[in-house]
Amino acid sequence: MKHVYMLFAAIALEVTGTTFMKFSVMHEWFIGYPVMLLLMGFSYFCLSKAVKKIPISVAYAVWEGIGLMGTAFIAWIIFNEAMPPQKLFAFAIILIGLTMVKNGTARTGSE
Repeated sequence: MKHVYMLFAAIALEVTGTTFMKFSVMHEWFIGYPVMLLLMGFSYFCLSKAVKKIPISVAYAVWEGIGLMGTAFIAWIIFNEAMPPQKLFAFAIILIGLTMVKNGTARTGSE
């Protein structure tokens, strides 16, 4: 179960790091770049721990898909980026794809 927690930590770190990148660009805040790199590095570290028990195809798909949706949601809330119906539809397709990847991947061990 700790591998699932590591995967969700990796997602949270990725979303936070990407948010720092956008914030740094908008406010010319140089310290945000090292923070972004640190957070993204920790994200990859957590992802590497998650793939010890979770198949990499599933872990990477979840990390990238949920991370993308999380980043878009944060951008909508914090940076007032658009959230048109097409984007919401795309999120539904991503979730369907994640489910298909998960269901189509044989278990290699207990999660």
